[in-house]
Amino acid sequence: MVSVDIETFAHATEDPEKVLKSLKFILPEEILDEVKIKREELKGHYKNPIIIFRTAIRRKRLVKKVISHIAKILSEKDKKRIKSSFNRRLDPSGNLYLRFDKQEAYLGKAVLTESGDSIRVKIAFTSHPLELNKILGFCKEIGLVT
Repeated sequence: MVSVDIETFAHATEDPEKVLKSLKFILPEEILDEVKIKREELKGHYKNPIIIFRTAIRRKRLVKKVISHIAKILSEKDKKRIKSSFNRRLDPSGNLYLRFDKQEAYLGKAVLTESGDSIRVKIAFTSHPLELNKILGFCKEIGLVT
């Protein structure tokens, strides 16, 4: 593992603090003071305000805690879903992509979604050449897939 990147957007119709709370749900509470969440303010196509919340976690100890936390909060159904779609979620560079429903995260539930308006998580693995079985084995070991 190298890193975990998490990002989400707060659109003009959303409360930025609620969106931020949703993103923080994906992170383990005990590391929140060690993780910097950046806030970038942009203008949309029709000049509507959009805020991007991002964090990039690089420290090995924190990366492992984040992945373990995600595994802990995921339902068995979603873990099976990740496994069945593993080849589509993992790109040729070894990046695993997950999307979580923002509204559900705000309510304290980790629910995978295919929606574009989500909390996007990218888990970057180092495996050169790309060893799918090794990455899948790690994901099983940590509990991300069943």
